[in-house]
Amino acid sequence: MLQTLSKFLLYKCMGWKKDVRFKLPKKAIICLAPHTSNWDFFIGQLYAEAEGLRGNFLMKKEWFIGPLGIFFANLEASLYIETSIQV
Repeated sequence: MLQTLSKFLLYKCMGWKKDVRFKLPKKAIICLAPHTSNWDFFIGQLYAEAEGLRGNFLMKKEWFIGPLGIFFANLEASLYIETSIQV
């Protein structure tokens, strides 16, 4: 049901088209940064859900405060904490 809704939103409502010309591997590491807008993350999650892809991601600890923290934890986000090493 969620996959069908995601496909409808992404492909019908937003007008996106898919053009994949190679077979996806079973496992991959994809690194994305910096974002062009804050919508990149949500569109990426919508695409992953529409295509049945499963993925995890890292986020700064500041994003895990309040309601956003609950939201990102439910998406299986991994928290990372920046540390500085003094020489």
